[in-house]
Amino acid sequence: MQASIGGFVHASDQNLGHLESQVAQQAQELLRQATETAAQQKADATPPRCPVCGQPLSRCSAGHARTFQTRFGAIPVRRTRGYCKRCRKWRCPADTALGLEETAGYSPAVQEMAALVATKMPVAEASLVLERLTGVKLPRANLDREARRQGERAQALRRQLDAHATALPTPERRQLELRLEPYQMILQIDAWTIAPGPPAAGR
Repeated sequence: MQASIGGFVHASDQNLGHLESQVAQQAQELLRQATETAAQQKADATPPRCPVCGQPLSRCSAGHARTFQTRFGAIPVRRTRGYCKRCRKWRCPADTALGLEETAGYSPAVQEMAALVATKMPVAEASLVLERLTGVKLPRANLDREARRQGERAQALRRQLDAHATALPTPERRQLELRLEPYQMILQIDAWTIAPGPPAAGR
């Protein structure tokens, strides 16, 4: 980074924008390495229990590597995989602990960014803007799929909240309802009366 600063100072054809891009690229790798280290430590510390029913997993095996795209770059994570006899499914508890259980390989931050830009502009433009501003390369098809996934997840959460509110006792449910009471709106308008002045002389 010091070399980049020295080169920037003596480069007559570079402005602050060039320095910002160079520093961001170099800092990006440091952030990616820190994210990879922390994610791996959390995966190693996750107990081999089913994230759905909580039962201990059987036939566990470690070292199942998978690469995930984060906002700082791609990171590999080695996870423990086991079989849940109650759910009758293979599980990777670390995926749930890291928020990666229902994703096509994108971190929660990337999923959030994809959903945000997709709601503000067409998918084709959103893909270019996302890469330009964050460095995350998300093809149009993947961006559209992640945005739809986040929308479906938000709808499912809304249904859960609605169901929870409906299940509440009547007094508590009434507190959540918006009460619309009859009211009267009064509009007051001030008016000015402008009288015509005397005719101009000579007319």
